[in-house]
Amino acid sequence: METKRIILYIYMVSLTICMILLSACKKEEDKKEPTPPLSPKIVTDIDGNEYPYIHIGSTMWMAENLRVTKYNDGSPILHLTDAYDWETTDSGAYTWYDNDFDTYGNAYGALYNWKATASDYNGGKNICPEGWTVPEDADWQDLMLYVDTNAQDHYNNMAGKALKSCRQVHSPLGENCDVSAHPRWSSNSNHHGTDRYGFAALPGGTRFVSGNFLYVGHRAQWWSNTVNQNNSVQAWTRSISFDLSALQRSSESKIRGFSVRCVKK
Repeated sequence: METKRIILYIYMVSLTICMILLSACKKEEDKKEPTPPLSPKIVTDIDGNEYPYIHIGSTMWMAENLRVTKYNDGSPILHLTDAYDWETTDSGAYTWYDNDFDTYGNAYGALYNWKATASDYNGGKNICPEGWTVPEDADWQDLMLYVDTNAQDHYNNMAGKALKSCRQVHSPLGENCDVSAHPRWSSNSNHHGTDRYGFAALPGGTRFVSGNFLYVGHRAQWWSNTVNQNNSVQAWTRSISFDLSALQRSSESKIRGFSVRCVKK
């Protein structure tokens, strides 16, 4: 009897140890971040520019900002450099940050006014490659909730941190993430990108209604294809800032210039 009790005791102790080890392994596994695709697939726009794209949830997202200069039917998008022309045009238009393609064009993509992105309002023209489209506000919402399942709202979430490119001045991640050359995020000691999904968000800045440029290195902001129903001169955007970890939602004038990411569902 004594031998049986000893064997039973050893069995129970072994079982307890195994359960503890399994629990520890599970916790460690939960800490692991999703690994971006090693070889992203490529989509090509009508200008011949190539963009990697990745799956996040049920949606395919471009992993770079759009830099196309034509709609996918071959017709040109109006290129405006003058501030007054930018403010007063009634056409879809694009610009390069600071009117400087060499420095910012390939690094951050183009900045488009809303009409260039909205096929329902520009005569049915599509700025995205064939089969792709500008995301709806709901697509951005789905992205935020997929990336941060604990998101409280459009301002209290950690989706921006997970979607930011890790390229940043003085990035604590070091190595290839710690860079000072464009494209990169400006330095911030509390907020840095981890790029968990390969979205590689980069801060292309904005062009204001007045035609002025600001925020390159500081903010990434993208159009949605959704009008603000309470203010028809504005449409919904999503943005990430160098000094925040959220993916934020805001309603902006359709005249402003923002970046574009295309989706395929």
